[in-house]
Amino acid sequence: SVKSIGAMAFSGCSGLLSVEIPDGVENIEDSVFSYCSSLTSVTIPSSVTTISGSAFYKCIGLTNLTIPNSVKSIGSMAFSQCNGLVDIVIPNSVTSLESYAFSDCINLESVTIGNGVKIIKGVAFGGCSKLKNVIFGNSVTDIEDQVFIDCVSLAEITIPDSVTSIMGGAFKGCKGLKSVTIGRGVSSIGDWFSGCTGLDNIVIPDTVTAIGNAAFSMCSGLVSIVIPDSVTRIGVGAFRGCASLKKITISKNVTIIDWVAFEGCNNLTDIEFGGTMEQWNSISLSSGWNSNSCDCTVHCIDGDIEKA
Repeated sequence: SVKSIGAMAFSGCSGLLSVEIPDGVENIEDSVFSYCSSLTSVTIPSSVTTISGSAFYKCIGLTNLTIPNSVKSIGSMAFSQCNGLVDIVIPNSVTSLESYAFSDCINLESVTIGNGVKIIKGVAFGGCSKLKNVIFGNSVTDIEDQVFIDCVSLAEITIPDSVTSIMGGAFKGCKGLKSVTIGRGVSSIGDWFSGCTGLDNIVIPDTVTAIGNAAFSMCSGLVSIVIPDSVTRIGVGAFRGCASLKKITISKNVTIIDWVAFEGCNNLTDIEFGGTMEQWNSISLSSGWNSNSCDCTVHCIDGDIEKA
């Protein structure tokens, strides 16, 4: 019996409409059905454990897809540019979700990630411009670089407590993203939300100790934010270009506010500081930390500092 369908076996078969893969096949190799532009339906048996890189790349008509609970690995670009896909459920059996796996699936609206996936590789869902709903499994620990870049319809995201690492640009350019809840597994926020112009609500847990460089830069819809007591550092350009930011609450435990952290925050008028004026004055304020911003008032527990 056939256990593997070889690389590029049916690549470019533009007249192929449907495929039923026989039971017993374990591996769908690289680019097997790539560029099968008329393919609308694929039946994958429960014997399949591996869907390799570009297996269904640019199958633009594919609308009917169920990934069985036997698949362990979905390769790089396996379903990239499958423009007919609307809803994807990644079963609990999958442990490896490789880079660009579902990138540029421009009609994909909903993704459920099973409990077996620990690492979501870079740009896995990048460019899925209609993606609205993402449900993470409870085993995800790493969201790599640009996983959801330019998912402009994504409005809300809840990062589970299991996540300990999120890499650069994970949600960059998600202009429709309005609300983010970050799980308690995260200790430092990097440049994950740069250019999320619709973001107006962010919940930062008290496990976070640093707001990293460019963390919320160019989030022009952000009006106010509360920095929890656990944070000790606000990084370079952390809130740079947040033109609507009016108020920020900073705990007394912050010791460093880095260069251009609040540059271009033209409406920032109030900083609520949880310590005394002496404690504020002891913070290491880098040159230009609030350049090209309004003269803001720092409200300390024992008085105000005007034109900070």
